[in-house]
Amino acid sequence: MADMDFLALIEQGAEHWNQWRTDHPTVQPDLRTAYLFGQVLDGFNLSEANLERACLISASLRGANLSNAHLQASYASKADLGAANLSGADLSLGNFGEANFSEANLASIRAGGTNFAHACFTGAALANWQIDPMTNLQAVRGSHVYVKSQQRQPRRGQFRPGELAALIAQLPVDQSEATPPALINRQDPVQRRSALIVTGGTAAIALIAMTATFRSIRPNPSANQTPAGSVRLSDSVALPCEETSLTTQLTSSAAHKYRDGAIYYGKFADGKPADGKGTMVYPSGNRYDGEYENGYRSGCGTFTFNNGRKYIGQFEADQFHGQGTWILENGERYIGAFKNNRCSGKGTFIFLNGSSKSGTWEEGSLPNSDLSCDQGDLSLPLSSN
Repeated sequence: MADMDFLALIEQGAEHWNQWRTDHPTVQPDLRTAYLFGQVLDGFNLSEANLERACLISASLRGANLSNAHLQASYASKADLGAANLSGADLSLGNFGEANFSEANLASIRAGGTNFAHACFTGAALANWQIDPMTNLQAVRGSHVYVKSQQRQPRRGQFRPGELAALIAQLPVDQSEATPPALINRQDPVQRRSALIVTGGTAAIALIAMTATFRSIRPNPSANQTPAGSVRLSDSVALPCEETSLTTQLTSSAAHKYRDGAIYYGKFADGKPADGKGTMVYPSGNRYDGEYENGYRSGCGTFTFNNGRKYIGQFEADQFHGQGTWILENGERYIGAFKNNRCSGKGTFIFLNGSSKSGTWEEGSLPNSDLSCDQGDLSLPLSSN
């Protein structure tokens, strides 16, 4: 199933997708880095799916089954996860700012370093969370959530500012306190509203203060949205390349040293890098880890600049060309298509201030706007800095 086109399968709708999952119960869909901005995935069975670093900004996943799914470092701000089952899912380092978790089953999730700023948890099951001091619970909200205090008397109503975050921070890890996800009846208001099991106590003020540095991503409407408000499935893009790990140990002997000071690690033949993976370290401190073809950077790779910028994606003849992610030194990033070292084609730019813009880019800029990828001329000769 390594070559399975899961995005093409998604395009056929929830019924077809869910039937395929039923027919292939041992297959865990690989949707790592998938571009699903604004997609409608209501009712999809995504249990145990790998959605690491996927773009789910403004996506609708109402009633979806995401139990035990891998959502590490995913972009899911303003996603609608109402009544979804995320029990046992790993949301670590993900961005779920302003997401809707109303009536969702979030029992036993892993959420270390996750951004939940301004998320809504009305009626959700929140038992047995695994969080850490970097989990951002700033301004989380919810009403009609039942909480069992030390006297085990249920209480309902809107939480005071910071109160819900404090309660989440004190969720017990004792599995016996959790309502088993499979036994929660979403039609039974008593079971549904009593699914948040916590012990009352002092507010975790220090925790909230430590997490204030996390920012939520608040996307503007996509330029590719249909009148109904959802991106066409045909617009979805699967990012084919993951960040390349070190292909060689740089402490090993260099395969070739150029006169200008560049050093190549990997197979070297006929005066150039051989086809396959290698690492080039330039005298400026720039570095490329990835695939080569005919002596050029071609295929998947990661180019890291000495100023902190980074490109992760496809290369062709030494240039950024294909699908990839361009990360600026301040953390802002563009995710989408590239051509000849420039943002070109369908893509989304995500700002630090919480907004984003999507559309069809031309020569590094978004038409009818002053937005540029700030990419410049990145044509780098094979053996120079």
